[in-house]
Amino acid sequence: MNKIFAFIAFTGVLGFAPGAGAQNIWGTLTRDGCTIHFPTDWKTNTSGEMETSFFLLAPAVSARDSQAYRPTISLVKRDMQGAQITLEDWTQVSVETLQKTYPDVNLLSTQKRSDEVGPYYRVIYTIGQKHITLKFIQLYRVNGNHMYILSFVCDDKDYLNYRTVAEKIMATFKFD
Repeated sequence: MNKIFAFIAFTGVLGFAPGAGAQNIWGTLTRDGCTIHFPTDWKTNTSGEMETSFFLLAPAVSARDSQAYRPTISLVKRDMQGAQITLEDWTQVSVETLQKTYPDVNLLSTQKRSDEVGPYYRVIYTIGQKHITLKFIQLYRVNGNHMYILSFVCDDKDYLNYRTVAEKIMATFKFD
């Protein structure tokens, strides 16, 4: 179990309670040269914990939810200055590290995509440990000398409830 939380800290995705929340009113967060929009009932954390630029945490909808895993979107920014590494190389190394660290990882897809921000890799996988299986969507991007990892993670049981809003939030990500 300690391995899974160490990896979550590395990728910047940790939360504690589920909740779908209202998605009608959206806010904006600008941090570390990036902007993202999100439902205002999602809590923001810009403390820099676990080397993240930010966390966006879905709202808890009941007292029981505050005891469970909370769907989270986070951003990790890595300085790559002097490291002659491409987006493809970075993604491949990250996936290989994931597979070595978590033998039970289930890699569901790795796709190279492009949008108005530029090219990126979308990696989807699950990691199961004891009583919980976490599902991840990670977007790997490069801008200048920096690598950005935008991640969504939730309990696999809650994935279908949060996938749409998580993808909408992640689609608003832009470099300033």
